Amino acid sequence: MRKIGRIARLELAVLFYSPIAWLLLVVFAVQGGITYTGILYAQETAQQLGRPLNVLTRVLFAGEEGLLTQVSTYLYLYVPLLTMGLLSREIASGSIKLLQSSPVTSVQVVLGKFAAMAVYGLLLCGVVLLYLPAACWSVQALDVRFVLAGIMALYVLLCVYSAIGLLLSSLTGYPLVAAVGTLAVLAAFNHVGSLWQGTDVLRDMAYWLSLSGKVEGLINGLVTSRDVLYLVALVAYFLSLTIVKLSHSRQHRPWYRRMTVHVSLSALLVGIAYCSSRSPFIGYWDTTRIQDQTFSTKSQQLLQRLEKPVKLTTYTNLLDRNVAFGEPSNRISDQRRFERLQRFLPHMQLDYITYYDSVPYGLDTTRTLKEQAREVAGVRGFDFDRVLSPAQIRRRIDLSDEGNTFVRMLEYDGRYTPLRMYDDLFQYPGEAEVMAAVKRLLDGPTPVWVLTGHQERSLDKAADGAYQLVAKGRAVRASLINQGFEPHVVDLRQVAAIPATLGALIIADPLEAYGATELTKIAAYIAGGGNLLLAGEPGKQHLINPIAEMLGMRLGEGTVLQESAYNELDRIEAQFAPQADSLGFGFFEGATVGMPGAAPLEVVDSTHFTVVPLLTSRPASWRKLGPFDLANEPVVFDSTQDARAQHLLLAALYRRVGKREQRIILSGDADFMGNREIAQRYGVQNASFVIGRLFRWFSDGEYPYSPNTERATDRTITVGRTQIKQQQILLIAVVPALIASIGVMILIRRRRR
Repeated sequence: MRKIGRIARLELAVLFYSPIAWLLLVVFAVQGGITYTGILYAQETAQQLGRPLNVLTRVLFAGEEGLLTQVSTYLYLYVPLLTMGLLSREIASGSIKLLQSSPVTSVQVVLGKFAAMAVYGLLLCGVVLLYLPAACWSVQALDVRFVLAGIMALYVLLCVYSAIGLLLSSLTGYPLVAAVGTLAVLAAFNHVGSLWQGTDVLRDMAYWLSLSGKVEGLINGLVTSRDVLYLVALVAYFLSLTIVKLSHSRQHRPWYRRMTVHVSLSALLVGIAYCSSRSPFIGYWDTTRIQDQTFSTKSQQLLQRLEKPVKLTTYTNLLDRNVAFGEPSNRISDQRRFERLQRFLPHMQLDYITYYDSVPYGLDTTRTLKEQAREVAGVRGFDFDRVLSPAQIRRRIDLSDEGNTFVRMLEYDGRYTPLRMYDDLFQYPGEAEVMAAVKRLLDGPTPVWVLTGHQERSLDKAADGAYQLVAKGRAVRASLINQGFEPHVVDLRQVAAIPATLGALIIADPLEAYGATELTKIAAYIAGGGNLLLAGEPGKQHLINPIAEMLGMRLGEGTVLQESAYNELDRIEAQFAPQADSLGFGFFEGATVGMPGAAPLEVVDSTHFTVVPLLTSRPASWRKLGPFDLANEPVVFDSTQDARAQHLLLAALYRRVGKREQRIILSGDADFMGNREIAQRYGVQNASFVIGRLFRWFSDGEYPYSPNTERATDRTITVGRTQIKQQQILLIAVVPALIASIGVMILIRRRRR
C-alpha cells in the first residue's frame, strides 16, 4: 500500500504541475455553475408566474436536464485529457523499462496511477458539492440524501472512465493517440445502447455495455445492485487488462496464453453482468425522501397478495397506429417502464407477441392485410416470419374488444385484464392504472349498470352528449374501464331486479317516461340501499322527477343562466360548494365543472337522506322559465321578472341502510359527463371530478385506485432574482477564479523551484 500511495502522490504532483488539470477544473466549475443557476432562474420565473412547482431537488439535479444529468453527459470529454499521459508518457520516454525493473509490481503501478485519478475525481465531485449548500439556501426542504447519492454515482462513473483511459494510455507511447482512443471508447460506451436494437441478443449485449442508462437510474434516485456491480466490475475489468498488458510487456508469453487471459476476464465480466441483471438477484435502494422511485406501501401490500406466477404479454398489431411502442428498438425502454413492478414481482414473465389484423380506422387500400403488414415489418424492424396471422392470433386470444390495437394483458391464475396505452402526455400506464389492473385480477371489477331502452345517453356513440369517453374510452386514462369499473348497458324490461351490490346505477337523461314496472324496480333498488347517479336536463324534468322524488328531491322548472365573457348564457361553469370538501369532492380554489344546460335542484324532503351541495351556479345567475333559443334571439336578465340567486346544480345524498352507506348523486345536467365535456382540458375539471371524485365516492375509495403517495415538500424557491444573481457571480466567476488563482500560484512556485 505504501508503494501505491507513493506512486499516486507522484502522479498527482505531475498532474497538478501542468496547467491542464487546473484548466479543466475551472471549465468544469463554469459549466456546472451556468447549468445550476440557469435551472434555478427558470424555476424561480415559473414560481413568479404562479405555476405550481414540484420535487425541485429532482428538477435541479436530476431528471432530463438537471445538473448531475448534464454533467454525466459531458464528463467523458474531460477524462482523455487527464489520462492520456498516465502510461504513454513513460512509454514514450523509455522510463517504463526502469519502472518495470524496479521492485514494483504491475499491480502497484496500475493501482497507484488509478488512485491519482480517483483523487482528482474527488476534486471534480467537490466542485459539484459546492452547489449543494447553495441549493439548500434556495429551495425549501431540499432532499440532501438524493443529491449526495447522485454525486456518488458521478464519482463511480468517473472511476470507470479513468480505468478505461488508463488502459488506452498503456497501449501507445503517443499521448495524443491515447486521448483520441479514450474519447472514442468512452463515446462508444455512452452511445452503444442505441445500436443493434432490432436483434434480441445484440440488443441485450448493447444494453449491458451501455453506461448512460445505468448512471441515469442512479442519479434519479434508484440505486440497484445490478448497476453498481456492473460499474464496479467495469473498473476492475479495465484495471485488470492494464495490469495484464504491463505484465506481458515485462515477460513474454505465447499468444494463446495471452488470449486465454483476455477471454477469461471478458467472460467473467459478462457473467457478472448477466447474473446481476436477473430480477431475483437485484437489490434496490430508493434514495428519494418520498420514495417516488418505489411503489407505495399500499401498492406493495396489494402485490403481496399475488401468490401465483404473473405474466405480462404485449400484443403489437403491425397495422395499429401505436405500433412504434412495440418496435424491437423500443424493447429495452419498454421493459424498464415496468421495472418497478418487476422489483416486487421478480419472477414476472414478460412476453412480446407481434401480429397483424384489421383495425377500425384502416386506410382504404387495395392491398391485402398481409401485404400491408409485411411492408410495416420491414420498415419497423420486425421479423415477419415470427409475426402471427389473423387466424393464428385469434386462436391464441380474442382482441376484438380492444379493437385489435396495441395492448398488454396482465395474466394471473387463468384470468387476464388489459393494460392500455393512453392518448395523453404520459401515454404509459402509471402506478394507479397498474394497481387497478392487479386489483381487478384479485377482487374483480366494480360493476356499473347504465340504463337503456328509453333513449338514455349512449356508451357507444361519439356524440357530444354520449358517455363513450367516460365509460368505455380505451385510450382515456380516466375512463371507467381503465380505473377498475365494468360498465354494462341494461334494459330494465329484460331483468327481474337490480342487484343492490352494484357500484352504481346510472340513469342519464331519458327521452321517454319509464313504465310503472320499471319505476317499481328502481324504487326497490333505492329502498335496498343501492348507489345511484341520476342526471336530467332542462325541459325534461317530468321524466326524471318521478325518480328524484323517491329521494326527497326534484328538478325545478326552467334553465339556469349565467353571464360569462366567454360562454353562452346556458353554459354554467359550476363552482364547488364549501360543503363539498366534507365528502372529499373539493378541488383547488377556482376550479369549475362545465355544465351546458342545467336545471336547478330543489329539496322536497330531507328526512330520509342527508343532502350535501356539491356544485352550484354563481350568485349572479338566474332561472329562465319557458323555452328560448339563444342562437336566434337575445336573452337578457329582466329585473322585473327574474331574480338573481345561487342555484344548486349537483348534490350528494347519503344514508345508512343496514351495514352499508347508500350514496346517490343527483344532477340537473347530464352533459357534464358527456364526451365533449370530458375531452375539455382548459379551465374545467370534468374528467377529474367524474372519475377521480364521484366514482371513487361510489366505490368507497376502492376505485379509481389511489396509491396514497407522499407529497414532495421541496416545492418552493426561497430566493429571489437578486439572490440568484449573487449565486451566479459566486459560482460562475468567484469559484472558478479562486481555483485558477490557486493553480497559477502553484505553477509559478513550481517554475521558480
